Amino acid sequence: MAGISIICFPFWLGGLPKMLGQLVNWIAGISAGEDGSDARVGYEFMVKIWGTGFVAVAISITLLQTYKLLERVQTLLVGLLLLSLLAAAIASSPDLMAIIAGTFIPSLPDFPAWALEKYPDDFGSKPVFQEIAVYVGAMGGGTQDYLGYVGILREKGWGLMKKFNLYNPAYNTGPIPLPQDPEQVRRGLGWLRAPAIDVTVSFLCIVIFTYAFIVLGAQVLHPQQIAPAGNELLTAQKDFLSQIHSSLTYLYQVGVFMAFFGTIHGAFEIYTRTGHETFTALIPALHKVPVSRVRPWILLYCGGGALAVMWTGYDPVEIITPAAIFGSVITCGLWCLAGVYAERKLLPEAYRMRPLLGALVVLAGIFLTGLEPLVLALDHPLGEFVGRHVVVGGDGPEGVLHPPPGVTAEDVGEVDDPRMLFGVEAVKGVGAGDRGCHGEELGAHLYKTPQEGLLALERGLVPAHGVE
Repeated sequence: MAGISIICFPFWLGGLPKMLGQLVNWIAGISAGEDGSDARVGYEFMVKIWGTGFVAVAISITLLQTYKLLERVQTLLVGLLLLSLLAAAIASSPDLMAIIAGTFIPSLPDFPAWALEKYPDDFGSKPVFQEIAVYVGAMGGGTQDYLGYVGILREKGWGLMKKFNLYNPAYNTGPIPLPQDPEQVRRGLGWLRAPAIDVTVSFLCIVIFTYAFIVLGAQVLHPQQIAPAGNELLTAQKDFLSQIHSSLTYLYQVGVFMAFFGTIHGAFEIYTRTGHETFTALIPALHKVPVSRVRPWILLYCGGGALAVMWTGYDPVEIITPAAIFGSVITCGLWCLAGVYAERKLLPEAYRMRPLLGALVVLAGIFLTGLEPLVLALDHPLGEFVGRHVVVGGDGPEGVLHPPPGVTAEDVGEVDDPRMLFGVEAVKGVGAGDRGCHGEELGAHLYKTPQEGLLALERGLVPAHGVE
């Protein structure tokens, strides 16, 4: 779990600065141009230049530890943005019953036809559960954050963390010998209020932001058939506030910039502590090494990895997808289950969660851990895997060796752009997002049989294909 979290560092820190670079290009008036044009090449280059600058500045601030004033300004601007978005969402007169139903009644998302037609590279090309996993991972953080939060608790000195502010105490095989006196138990549990309030406020802000963006997306962008996609991941939403007054566009620009840059800088801060917590726990020789000793090395890994990922040809969503699925969904489920196990193993009964809370944590752990198997089981990767190795018989040698002229690349599964990032692209298969040309004829190099695979979780063969 810790290893996966550390591997995910560069993916988040490579994708988020590219998104912020797109925002700055928009603010600066740099046009994306058409696909393949010189303007598009220049646009993409500037996105990477901006992103590189943001990474460099964030690392510098982390090393110098001079973020206090910027943090206060950021808090003020992001707070104003949050209140403005909330006011705009209320003013849009959303369907309250639809919001309640969408919150409490599970359902699979279904992209409208206009989105599939207008944005074929962004919607409908990935399995539904992969889309859900990315959204969940992007909204709620991951173990790369939660492990580091333990280090933050040490620095704050809450409860016993004040005693062990640099390292973990050595545990025996049984429960930690904590006092059983009711007054001492009450005092000990009272220290849980501080992190509980801290976490509750943080996630409440996330929920408000998420609901405001979802409501405004449905009320403002959907009727105009506009979606945040491609080079407009952060710019299409400007209408959320400009519909109230055009000058509020500036608040949106500055607020989103501060929110994203704060996230990037905060990631370097928290990942430093995540690495420290991980290495000091796993490597006995580092047991009492302070954060300041490991900070430069972790920043070197995070910054170097982020730049390496950023300067690839992948777009920001493709970059963060592996981190969202593996570091913010699967490992979060394991984090929940491990927390319950550790509590039962190390804490006396009086200090443990109440049964209802423990059951909810276990259910959350099972759901998050099982979400990725759902991606693999329900959205055709099994059929994709089988389809690569199974040939539907009945065509004879002629059909196998010599597909007739005019057969398209889509018909036989031979499309361009076989890129794969961390294995995630493999779950998508051939679709509109593969960036090949629709109707493209087979190249002269192809002498394979057109193959049709068995669909996942379905008995029987697919309908006969067109090669006679």
